[in-house]
Amino acid sequence: MWKLSDTVVYGSAGVCKIEDIREELFADEKRTYFILKPLFDDKTTIHVPSFNEKLMSKIKPVLKKAEALSLIKSIPAIEPLWIDGDKLRQEKYKEVLDSGDRTLLVSVIKALYERRLQLTEKGKKMRASDEYAFKDAEQLFENECAHIFALPREEVRGFIISNMENAEA
Repeated sequence: MWKLSDTVVYGSAGVCKIEDIREELFADEKRTYFILKPLFDDKTTIHVPSFNEKLMSKIKPVLKKAEALSLIKSIPAIEPLWIDGDKLRQEKYKEVLDSGDRTLLVSVIKALYERRLQLTEKGKKMRASDEYAFKDAEQLFENECAHIFALPREEVRGFIISNMENAEA
């Protein structure tokens, strides 16, 4: 079980610190809540009810350095997750963002990156929903890498690219 001061990944909120675990009165009943503070968003606080299995299942451990590096090196081999049909794609990408599955997150990033390149060549732009999903997925992955490797946020993309290229060589 999670404890105070643990650093975790929580769904689409990304890397968070467990700031508090406390009893709160709700509907005349005391219940335990985990209070999460996203590391890359100081304006948000998340209350996760310990009695809600679905919400508690969104709390995942932060990847270890070796796991993250292995994932980064495997990026060239990860298949892009492209889904035809805007509504279906939007729903699936939201599921991926909430899931905490970093491999699926990378597959979404790859699919939308490739889509953006294809459209740019034709002088077109991506749909707004795809652009939002791309930015959200990229931010989640890069923020976790920034935390894991203790890098400034602006250096993460270069770090990822460098380690992907070293894996291919």
